[in-house]
Amino acid sequence: MDSRPTRAALALLAFSVSVFVVAPSRADDAPAEPPSPQRLRPRGEPQATFGAQAGSSTWPRDPVALTTLKLAWRFQDVVAPFFMARAGYGHVNDRSLVTLAIGAQLWGRLGPVRPYVRAAVEHQHEESLAAVRNEPAGALFGVGDGIRHRAGGDLAAGVDLPLHHGLSLDVYATFEAVADWFPDPRGPSVYALGSAALGVSHSFF
Repeated sequence: MDSRPTRAALALLAFSVSVFVVAPSRADDAPAEPPSPQRLRPRGEPQATFGAQAGSSTWPRDPVALTTLKLAWRFQDVVAPFFMARAGYGHVNDRSLVTLAIGAQLWGRLGPVRPYVRAAVEHQHEESLAAVRNEPAGALFGVGDGIRHRAGGDLAAGVDLPLHHGLSLDVYATFEAVADWFPDPRGPSVYALGSAALGVSHSFF
């Protein structure tokens, strides 16, 4: 009996076994596929903006000006809860204005520009500057005589304009229109304001 077919069959079997043994090791040694851009989404972006607001109220001849500080954490590049503090001045009654607000902000995208809307609930202290000078500690902690404690709502629409885009740090300018509403009659019912601010955000991956 000729053994050449048998030897050929054994050689083919040995070759097949070697392919199955070696192939997995080659796959393991291959470099990992780089993650797709869709998987490189930030877990969150802390943001801080500092700026100024100016406008008027429903009281006649009542220009107002305020400084603002807003701290936020944006999720998935779309929505952010925020805390905002403001301090400023109103002309009628020569009064100081101090506001604390919490709310949420929602962004869209128009190319590099980020339009947004936001809403908040707020608590505002209104007090004459004379009372602040007489009792500065009480004014600072909101327990001074003559402070009007007012609760209301804040609505705004604006845009973020990018100034610098880094690996993880972005710098942007913000411009917005603001309306504040207070239902009680102890002060103006509405403040209409324009705002400009400079902000920074940092992305964590």
